[in-house]
Amino acid sequence: MEFPLSLFNSQSLKHLTLIGHDYGSSIMTPPTWELPNLVTLKICVFTLNADDTDKCLDLFSNCAKLKNLTLYHCSLMGLDGFNICHPQLSSLTLNSLGDGCKRVNVVTPKLKNLTVRHWQGILSISAPNLSSLRYKDNSGLWEFSADFLHLKKVDICVRSSNDDEENAHKIVCLLQQIRSVKFLTLNSEIIELLSSFVELISCQPSPFANLKRLKIYPIYVTPLAEDQTEPEITMSTEVKNYLLDGSPGATFTMISHDEIRAVMNVKLARSLMRDFQVLLDQWKEKSETNTAHMKPPVGSHTEMVHEQVEVENHREQPDAKMKWHFGGRMAHIKNYWEDLNEQLEKGCNNTGFIISILQEIEEVMTRLPTSHQAKLQERFFGLCAEAETIMDNVMDRMKIHCDKKPSRSNVYFQELAASQPLS
Repeated sequence: MEFPLSLFNSQSLKHLTLIGHDYGSSIMTPPTWELPNLVTLKICVFTLNADDTDKCLDLFSNCAKLKNLTLYHCSLMGLDGFNICHPQLSSLTLNSLGDGCKRVNVVTPKLKNLTVRHWQGILSISAPNLSSLRYKDNSGLWEFSADFLHLKKVDICVRSSNDDEENAHKIVCLLQQIRSVKFLTLNSEIIELLSSFVELISCQPSPFANLKRLKIYPIYVTPLAEDQTEPEITMSTEVKNYLLDGSPGATFTMISHDEIRAVMNVKLARSLMRDFQVLLDQWKEKSETNTAHMKPPVGSHTEMVHEQVEVENHREQPDAKMKWHFGGRMAHIKNYWEDLNEQLEKGCNNTGFIISILQEIEEVMTRLPTSHQAKLQERFFGLCAEAETIMDNVMDRMKIHCDKKPSRSNVYFQELAASQPLS
């Protein structure tokens, strides 16, 4: 995909987001982008191609006002890596870079917030004023190549095997590098890993002299059956001393699986209620429109009287039986029943769908703590009342169809009985 060069040479563009259709999407880009007023740039699912003989690409050096940069699932074609050298950049997110992107050099003196997820390759960072770091990886730990002197908030989430001594060593090195942190969040798997290799920290003092809060939480929380229990998170004395001895006044919070599960269920219940409210609003709007423009249903009293008059007129004429078209009448009756069955099926399906959603919400709410149930119960009862009104309206419309059903069919079958047998 060859973008017009004017896209990368705009004097007025402030915000640019490029999202690829799939992982095969690519941009043929110039070596540098001349976007002097660009403030926010987000590139997702793209391969960057550049006609450049250098081994490392510097895309953003001429974007003088760039403050927020996000690269998600981006890779390079024909290059070893690229530079992010920017004096004004304050927020940087690097997510799942790879496939040819062997190294990224970040030189950002004003960078405040850095988020790195699922990193592969070499990442060199010079960010002396960094205050917030978030790192997450399911395969291991990336090695930082710089000390962070002014960090205030750090959240590290790493999935690693309990017998992975190499990753345990990397974690200890990282904890030494972030020693200025005030608010530290670690996943419980890191604690378990350190506890398995406690000899790595047993002779070292705690690196954290400014710590105000330490929070430990589990990464993976799954729904449990009623007869199942999940082991509580435990921390060895050596690990606890290593993390907290340097800041004895720090607040220590160990979040359990049940607490995480409760938060997840609250979010799920709210999400289900929000989506269900949208559906109810759509159904109410459609119901009001249908009611305002409602035509007499097939088999209505007016149409039935008209049919009866026609039958009586046929009987008064000598050739009425000859004019009575058996096939047409039977087709008319069949169409009526098909229409009625279709309406009944739609009403039954809609009612069943409404009930199933309410049951799903109710089931989630039974898993919530009592305090959260009380907060959401009023909203749930309100949704039930709205749903009940809609289902009552559906049943009322069905009654209009069904109440006229016998009379009309009797007219046809009486006429059929009075006719001569077919030879």
